[in-house]
Amino acid sequence: MLDNKNVLVFGLGISGVSTIKALANYRCNIVAYDSKPKDKLEEILEEIKDIKYDLVLDNLNLEDIDLIIKSPGIPPTNDVINRALELNIEIITDLELGYILSKTKNILAITGTNGKTSTTTLVADMVKSKFNNTFICGNIGIGILGAVEKAEENDALVIECSSFQLENTSRFRPRVSTIINLKPDHLDWHGNYENYMNSKIKIFKNQTASDFSIINVDDEEIRKIEGELISKKIYISTQRKLEDGIYLEDGNVVYKDMNEKIIVANMDDIDIFPENALIAVGFGIALGVDIEEIRFALEKFKSLPHRMEYVGEIDGVKYYNDSKGTNPDSTIKAIENTADNIILIAGGYDKGSDFKEMLELGKDKIKTIILLGETKEKIKKQALSLDYKKIYIVNTMEEAVEKALEVGEKNDNVLLSPACASWGMYHNFEERGNHFKKIVNENMVR
Repeated sequence: MLDNKNVLVFGLGISGVSTIKALANYRCNIVAYDSKPKDKLEEILEEIKDIKYDLVLDNLNLEDIDLIIKSPGIPPTNDVINRALELNIEIITDLELGYILSKTKNILAITGTNGKTSTTTLVADMVKSKFNNTFICGNIGIGILGAVEKAEENDALVIECSSFQLENTSRFRPRVSTIINLKPDHLDWHGNYENYMNSKIKIFKNQTASDFSIINVDDEEIRKIEGELISKKIYISTQRKLEDGIYLEDGNVVYKDMNEKIIVANMDDIDIFPENALIAVGFGIALGVDIEEIRFALEKFKSLPHRMEYVGEIDGVKYYNDSKGTNPDSTIKAIENTADNIILIAGGYDKGSDFKEMLELGKDKIKTIILLGETKEKIKKQALSLDYKKIYIVNTMEEAVEKALEVGEKNDNVLLSPACASWGMYHNFEERGNHFKKIVNENMVR
């Protein structure tokens, strides 16, 4: 596919650099393009100085380009992308390239609006006995191309896939895949919910009758497409008992097929949301992992930083860091898993989300809302329409924690779950969560 082709790498971020390094092993002509001025790229260009490629920073000519590998974050509305489509140039991301170049076809792929990182990490731990080596990659771990370079035929790639990556795939075929859940997100990038959803369901598109899809039957959108899939299906539900599948019963994770019913583990011993636990068990079942190994992986798993992470207690008020809550549905799950008397710290970059459902469902548990970031007035307006009384607007995380300290009473729970991306105030949700923890910890030792 790559031999003697003119390949444009569009975007010189982390993804672009790893793409150039991967392409250097093939007989293709590499063209690198970025709209940033050269002085802003010096550190990046130093990293690839020993690789032969042509750098273009303006007046990009697409006439001789055969293939474009774009940074996943570049939106479909970009002018270069539109020009390329007019010229019928194929456009892919590192996810598709990684699949094409991979020596192993043991691809385990996870996507969804919420819970991807925790589920991917747990799946990798749960199935590792079935492979020589297991690489976590995609949006976590190492980049997919770095993993592909290391992975041999009997290894496995466990990939956290974003909608941005899946958007430009046509060959990508996982051996086992899932969409954990589907709720509106990244609407500013995709344009509308239908486009977002169509990107996500590409994870199933190329699977055959020998592959497995883990289906969350509690999700209405996933149920709509389930009948179109020809893969083998393993069903999960946190809300109902299944004749054939994985579900919750009396606090237990249960696996039932037509012949037997097995209690896998008890949720009291599992430090991950039930939906994500059941999805991970589905991967284990699909790959024939022994039930004892599945149980061991579930019980030893610890929640990842920034996902319902307990920070500490000040004057009888508990503080939780859920900075990974970057959309309203994720924050709904955090609210559901927090005790009453919640002081919610929310707000950030506006991805086009609607916060009404989150505020409606949280009405009985949220006593105070502290808002910051680009969406603060938008969330305040919706909260006022639902008759929330205690709403505070702040400008910084320091001010947010200071206000929580001021209004918090014994047995309250301060929950940082922004329901928004961190961009504009922080580089990523990790930086935001770490800043919150630092401020809280400083106040604990006063």
